[in-house]
Amino acid sequence: MIEGKKRELARHQLSKIYSKEPRGELDPPEFVVLGRRPPTVEQYFGYKAELAMLRQSVLERQCVIVVGQAGIGKSSLVSNLLESLKVSVDNHFEKVVWQSMSSHANLDSLLEEIFDCLSLEPYDSTQDLSVHVTKLIAILRRERTLIVLDGIEEIFKGATNDKLYGENDNYGWFFKQMMERSHSSCLLITTREPFKDLAFAETCGQSVRIMDLKGLGQDAYGFLESQGLTDVDDGFRLLIQRYRSNPFLLKLVAARIRSYFGGDVDAFIQCDSILMSESLQQALDTQFKLGIWTSLEKQLMQIMAHNDENSEGIPFQRVFKILKKQESDLSLHEFIAAIDTLESRSLLERSQGESEPLVLTIQPVIRKYLLKDPSGVIQESLAA
Repeated sequence: MIEGKKRELARHQLSKIYSKEPRGELDPPEFVVLGRRPPTVEQYFGYKAELAMLRQSVLERQCVIVVGQAGIGKSSLVSNLLESLKVSVDNHFEKVVWQSMSSHANLDSLLEEIFDCLSLEPYDSTQDLSVHVTKLIAILRRERTLIVLDGIEEIFKGATNDKLYGENDNYGWFFKQMMERSHSSCLLITTREPFKDLAFAETCGQSVRIMDLKGLGQDAYGFLESQGLTDVDDGFRLLIQRYRSNPFLLKLVAARIRSYFGGDVDAFIQCDSILMSESLQQALDTQFKLGIWTSLEKQLMQIMAHNDENSEGIPFQRVFKILKKQESDLSLHEFIAAIDTLESRSLLERSQGESEPLVLTIQPVIRKYLLKDPSGVIQESLAA
């Protein structure tokens, strides 16, 4: 009786219960979302291929990670995934537990709420962590569950090369258990900061898949039209190039164009300005404070910010020569590793035409942030 009441309470607490009508053979299975409330997506553009890949990944892997910069649409993509699973007859998940990681200071806090959502016995933080995880894995074998951890980058505070998760080292152990121990469920994570250990596990054939979300691509044209703008004289292409088809940034700039330029995209383009917002400023502050930053990565970001004035890129060899003058013992291997890391954080881009040298580029928004630095974050985090 008590167990039944606990289950019913967990189902109603911050949850969304879908159809309760009797189901036919072709009807989708009952789908319950427990925990925190996923974001509401009123209009959704693009990411069709990414949605299909994400859907396949959560059915095939025990751990899936969606990585991308702030505003790129990670949470919206996952929320859209839940909507598609809700109406799908081949969805094998019985329930979803959605957790916003900004609400949890540590792993104990997270597991306590997950236990409550799944109607497990009360979580006792004095017990050994392995005991609790064993209980969780047991129910994930019996009940196919999708656990979503949204915005997990905060756990990387204080990270070092020796401690990848900083003060939250037990998270690394927890993810390893969720990835390696056999069960029929999936842990789905969204983050701005990439996971070096899980990326390595993916290359080793573990049950993990990492998806790198880059932007709307060609669908950004339709997105701008939905924001009440009209494409004249190639204005949409220039906006998309400047803001890298990031839906959050495009929505921000579209609102400003409507308010201050009467919807005239060309008039805004002629101002030759990159718009920032307080929320974007805070998001970038967080990104530059998190994770492990080597002195080489810091120098590389500074060089790109001060030399890529028109966002046209700098040849790979030229950047290497500039760094060599500052660090005479710099090896090509170290340089390439720094580029790979910054690219995985969506802070640096590289491109290469046929029979042409590799070019490194920094996004205009990132460059403006680095040069302006109103909060002093760069002096604190990127000082050599």
